[in-house]
Amino acid sequence: MSRTHDVSIDLETASCGQDAAILSIGAARFDMQTGLILAKFYMNIDLDSSTSHYARTDPDTLQWWAEQSEEARAALEVAKKSLPHALHRFAGWVPKKVRLWGNGSNFDNRILRESYDLCGIQCPWHWRDDADLRTLKVAAALSGYFPPCVPSVGTHHNALDDATHQAKLIVALMDQIKGGSLHP
Repeated sequence: MSRTHDVSIDLETASCGQDAAILSIGAARFDMQTGLILAKFYMNIDLDSSTSHYARTDPDTLQWWAEQSEEARAALEVAKKSLPHALHRFAGWVPKKVRLWGNGSNFDNRILRESYDLCGIQCPWHWRDDADLRTLKVAAALSGYFPPCVPSVGTHHNALDDATHQAKLIVALMDQIKGGSLHP
């Protein structure tokens, strides 16, 4: 039987709706047992390409972006690709047998899936393989555990940095629940 791979994703978007225009995709494949980051994916997406595929923006989110750090905004301007190109590249990168973790499976995972639909591209994972960091946090808290201190590294609201941080937090929470001693 082949192994399930764990992948944490983070999107930066120009809206909060399920049909949000994606500005960048960040992903980190990680080992749930050791906490090691095994591979990374990062791609910026041209906003006009997203909206040409019927993805949406909203003024409140665009205003929110205008108030974010210069580093976070500047990272979005580097090497932008078309939405279909980014989706094809991500589909080729993500393992076939995957548990795809979003910080809210109804946000990142859903928006990414919707973008595949908008572009007429087959989504590379099955909906039953969606996993949710927010639910894991609640389960840990209900079990008497509190989120461990996992320091952020990099730029807040950079999709790759956030996906990597989420992966480390997922491992630390799972380790707590299992009663382990891993310290990522």
